[in-house]
Amino acid sequence: MSNYILATDSCIDLNQTMADELGLEVIPLSVLVEDKVYFNYLDGRDILPHDFYQLIRERKKTSTSQ
Repeated sequence: MSNYILATDSCIDLNQTMADELGLEVIPLSVLVEDKVYFNYLDGRDILPHDFYQLIRERKKTSTSQ
């Protein structure tokens, strides 16, 4: 049992498999598109990066929690 937890936000440049192998706890940042909030999980379960950028190309009102 460790006395510490390594944590990062989801802007880290790793995929879910790598984060799991390193034992990282990843805190998802949120993305607001119009009136819907999506969470940026490394495995893309809520929204994939490609889909987010497509919404930007469609000129949807978007913002992030950053």
